[in-house]
Amino acid sequence: MAPLRPEEPVSAAAHLCVFLLTTSAWMALPGPVRGGSGVLDRRGGEDRTLDMGGGHGGSPPGFQADTDEEADGAGSSARFRRALSWDKQMSLLSSSFVLKGDATHNQAMVHWTGENSSVILILTKYYHADSTKVLESSLWRSTDYGTTYTKLNLMPGTTIVVTSFYICPTNKKKVVLVGSSINERDQMLFLSTDEGSSFQRQSIAFTPETLIFHPKEEDKLLAYCKEGRLFASADLGRKWTLLQERVTKDKVFWSVSGVDVDPDLVHMEMQDTSGGYLYVTCLIQNCSDKMVTAQYLGKIDHNSLLVQDDYIFVKVTTGNRTKHYVSYRRNEFVQMRFPKYALPKVKPAQFFHLFLFMHCKVSFGVLKGTKKTSI
Repeated sequence: MAPLRPEEPVSAAAHLCVFLLTTSAWMALPGPVRGGSGVLDRRGGEDRTLDMGGGHGGSPPGFQADTDEEADGAGSSARFRRALSWDKQMSLLSSSFVLKGDATHNQAMVHWTGENSSVILILTKYYHADSTKVLESSLWRSTDYGTTYTKLNLMPGTTIVVTSFYICPTNKKKVVLVGSSINERDQMLFLSTDEGSSFQRQSIAFTPETLIFHPKEEDKLLAYCKEGRLFASADLGRKWTLLQERVTKDKVFWSVSGVDVDPDLVHMEMQDTSGGYLYVTCLIQNCSDKMVTAQYLGKIDHNSLLVQDDYIFVKVTTGNRTKHYVSYRRNEFVQMRFPKYALPKVKPAQFFHLFLFMHCKVSFGVLKGTKKTSI
């Protein structure tokens, strides 16, 4: 397919090479594997049995084993054969392919669908650190596990800069590219339902910084913009609805299956008209100011909301005193009580993540009298 931009000849050393490792199971293929230089065994090295023993059981040259020793070693030989058979089950093979014309690109995103798919997508980009912008990009696609690649031309005759791509977690065939014209005047998405074999261009009226797929429903997306606007789509990005403005970056969470009642619920931290921050929820079908529900009655600290499975954490600072609150399975928030000397070097924010990682093994009790949580 035609490239995104004219290619200039560059030296082979300057080409961007992508090395792919493929794991193969060779349980039913006996004997050595012949590579390009010598004989290779399935452990990825030269066949040392042939080198050391001339093909006679692995004995060094000039060494003559007597009959008794051979009989005594029969058991160990059987164990060796079993161990060798186990080693032969898995091995790594490497291959390379030169992505010509991307010599200046300094970033790459690689996606392999897995699940019996041979498709691999690679997005290479030239990221300009001073302007914090992606100035060039190329999208490559392989259908043979990375042996060969084809550069995709998303819009023939037009230079498109693709900044990122997102894969649906519940249907890996669905891919969304975020891109724009080279002057950033036209913002667009490229939508695919066949692992990038074809794309549909969709113009949008905003510049997404992050896309968030719904964890269970494959066509639902959230789009966060740098200026704090949050959009939602229920048809894989074809139509978008503005949910809220003044939303905190990275503090947007889809509903959690088995915990939240409605799958269309969105948790978010947002700034109110007075400048304070709130933890609120709403449904993507109607998220106007009148339909937003405050889940914590009061202001919370900026950038403190964390929603993870059964738990929701917020932080509240009054004067010079900070308190941390947690809700378990969407019940009332209670204050967390940290052991005074247990974790002297761990900050509360870090402790949240440690607690979430270990919550299956940690006793989590609510003191009903004081409404404080002890960990």
